[in-house]
Amino acid sequence: MSIRKGFWPLASGLWNIIKGFWPLASGFKLAALRALRYCLLLTATCQLFNCKRELTDLPIPYTDFPDIVINLNLPQYIELKNDGASIYIDGGVRGIILYRKNSSTYLAYERN
Repeated sequence: MSIRKGFWPLASGLWNIIKGFWPLASGFKLAALRALRYCLLLTATCQLFNCKRELTDLPIPYTDFPDIVINLNLPQYIELKNDGASIYIDGGVRGIILYRKNSSTYLAYERN
């Protein structure tokens, strides 16, 4: 709907320009203005009939990943011994962010 509202002032403005030069046109200029008029008409017709709303939404595919087990005693995971700490590990699609909420709750986020 917004495309049509934005297009018609432009189309009418171009048409007024064409009409303003119409009496001055002769020979080649007249043919060029006629061609421009038909191009404008074709563009307006295409705008009218090609504006469709796509209401379909592609579903997000479910992908099962293998379990990732980490040992919190290893040096690269030592930061996860503090509450509020987070680390980035390889895995998933683009990586996984692990976050320690408290001593018994860890959250994992897929990095997209």
